[in-house]
Amino acid sequence: MATWTLKQAKDHLSAIVDRALAGEAQEIVRRGDEPVMVIAKSAVAPPARGSILSALIKHSELEFDIPSDRATRRCAPKL
Repeated sequence: MATWTLKQAKDHLSAIVDRALAGEAQEIVRRGDEPVMVIAKSAVAPPARGSILSALIKHSELEFDIPSDRATRRCAPKL
């Protein structure tokens, strides 16, 4: 994985994107901040269906009222 400063990334963005698309993750660092990664979208597996809702329910202190009608596709938290 290549590491770039923010200045280098600005000057060489096209090369960073090309490398990421070729499968090589690219890291960009800015002084005092957490590094960020540039990767191809195809390198990230899509989440399993329903996993976001399951995670919200699992890690939330709120109770969710999940409608039985799947056509609405909305969940409203009970406050």
